[in-house]
Amino acid sequence: MQSPHHSTRSDVQRRDAAGELLTKLYSGGGYKRFVRLALAQLTDRRWENGEDAVQSASLSFLKAFDGDNRPIEEAKAYFIVAVKHHAYRQNRTLSRKPADLTDRLEVFGEAPAEDEIPAEVREALKGVSERPRQGLAMQILGFERDEIAAALGVSDRGLRKVIGRGRQELRTQLEL
Repeated sequence: MQSPHHSTRSDVQRRDAAGELLTKLYSGGGYKRFVRLALAQLTDRRWENGEDAVQSASLSFLKAFDGDNRPIEEAKAYFIVAVKHHAYRQNRTLSRKPADLTDRLEVFGEAPAEDEIPAEVREALKGVSERPRQGLAMQILGFERDEIAAALGVSDRGLRKVIGRGRQELRTQLEL
């Protein structure tokens, strides 16, 4: 008996055929059209999220679609449904995060224990601009970088700038 991780020759041929169909779908600007289709479904309309939906759909397509003797129109229809499905799943994931973040931020809005954040720092945080203050607050609460970036709607690089600006503003406030 073969292990489930062992690929038979037919599995390899099937994946190759599915990969060839995917390549045909992507050719001639097809990839960008699929990303735009995903963007039309997404609530946040960020290009990288559209690409994420297309990449997830591609993986599903490669795993599930039997490329042998299938017309390109059938493959395209299947892929369009997969892209829309993955965009829908991303919307659900993204819509859940803000509620969770809001709950945690409400906890931050309540007065923290005196030993957690010195009063002088809490007072200085009030003088920091809105986005940098939110980023710093979330960092203090222990959020992961990707959660903070998603909440603020910035890339990882953008998050570094926002946090850096917040730290600089906080230092300035503490020096006053």
